[in-house]
Amino acid sequence: MALDRSRAQIASEEHELVALLRRQGMSCVLMSSDEELAALGEGVGDGPQLVLIDTGYMTSMEITRCLQACEESEAHTIALVPRGRVPSLDTSLRLTDFIVSPPDPDELVIRAQRALRAGQQVDEDSHIIRAGDLQIDTSSYEVTIKGKRIGLRFKEYELLKLLAENPGRVFSRDALLNQIWGYEYFGGTRTVDVHIRRLRSKIEDADTTSSRPYGTWDTGSGSRARQRSRTWQQRESLTDRGFLQGDAVFDTTRTFGGRIFRLDEHLDRFFNSLKYMRIDPGLTKQDFARLTMEVLEANLPLIEADDDYWVTQRATRGVTVDGEVKPSIIIECVPLPFKARAAYYRDGLPVVVPSVRRTPPESQSPRAKVHNYVNLVRPA
Repeated sequence: MALDRSRAQIASEEHELVALLRRQGMSCVLMSSDEELAALGEGVGDGPQLVLIDTGYMTSMEITRCLQACEESEAHTIALVPRGRVPSLDTSLRLTDFIVSPPDPDELVIRAQRALRAGQQVDEDSHIIRAGDLQIDTSSYEVTIKGKRIGLRFKEYELLKLLAENPGRVFSRDALLNQIWGYEYFGGTRTVDVHIRRLRSKIEDADTTSSRPYGTWDTGSGSRARQRSRTWQQRESLTDRGFLQGDAVFDTTRTFGGRIFRLDEHLDRFFNSLKYMRIDPGLTKQDFARLTMEVLEANLPLIEADDDYWVTQRATRGVTVDGEVKPSIIIECVPLPFKARAAYYRDGLPVVVPSVRRTPPESQSPRAKVHNYVNLVRPA
C-alpha cells in the first residue's frame, strides 16, 4: 500500500504541475501510460500543445508509442525522468526535452515555454528551403540569393525547389520531366535542358561570385553535368577584310528542339567554301564542331523552350598585322524570326526573277557561300 500511496502522491503533484502550466496559458496534458493516448485528440490540432510524459512507471515500448502519438498530433513533449533512470534514458527517443522528476516548478515552466517557442520557430521556418545563400520561400514562391530576389517562371521554380530539396541526388531527364511536367506531357526531354540552363543562368546572374551547384542531372552516360551559360561579346576590327571587302565565307544551319540540324554536312560545305576562297581558319573541322556546340549551349538559356536558333560559322580573311593576315572566326546563334515570317506561311512569299543571271558561275562558283551578297540583295 505504501507504493500505491507514493504513486498517488506523485500523480497529485504532477497534476498540480499541469494546472500550473495551464495557468501560464499552455495547453497541456499528463500521460503516465499509453492507455491515455485518447487525450491527444483525433487529429492534428485537436490535442494539446504540450504533453508531460511520466516515464517512471512506463516501459520503453509504452514511451515509444506515446511519443509516436504525440508526433502524429504535432504535440511537443517533455519527459519526467526519475533521477535513477537518467543514465539509461534512450537518447534516440524523439523528445522535445526532459526534466528530472520531481521537477522544480519554475524550471518546468521555463522548459515548457522554450519548447513551445522552439516549435513556433520551426513552424515559421517550415516553408523555407535553404541551400547556402539560396533561399526558397514555398509559401510566397519567392527565391532569393543573399537577399536578392530572382524572377523565375513556375516550372523553373518547381525545378529549383525539387533540386534544393534533394541535394546531391542525380535526376535523369526523364525523372525531372515526369516529376515536374507529369506523365501526360508529350514534349521532349529538351524542355528539361532548356529550363535547367535558363535556371542556372538566372542564379549565376544574381550571384556572379558563386559557382555552387544547385543540383545535378544525368547526361545519359552516367556522368554528372554542370552547365553554366555565359554571354560572349566580341569586337571586330574595321580593317578586317571581311568587313571591308566581303572577303569571307560562312555556312548556316538551324536547331530543331535545341538540336543542330546536320552539323557535320554543313561543316563539310563550310570547309569546301574555305578551300575555294583559300582561307586557312587555323582550326580543324572537329574544332568548329566543338566550338559550335559550346556557343549553342551558352545561348540556349536565352530563348524560350519552343524557340530555335540559326547557327552560323563565319571565317574572314582577317586583319593584316605586321604583313601577315590573320583570319577572324565567328560562331553565332541568332533566334529564328518565327513571328516576323509568319505572314509568309500564311500569305506566301514574293519572288523576283531577274533577267540577268546573278552571280554568273564564270565570275564566282555558286557552290561557295561567301559574304559578298550585294549583287543578290540589290533591286533587280
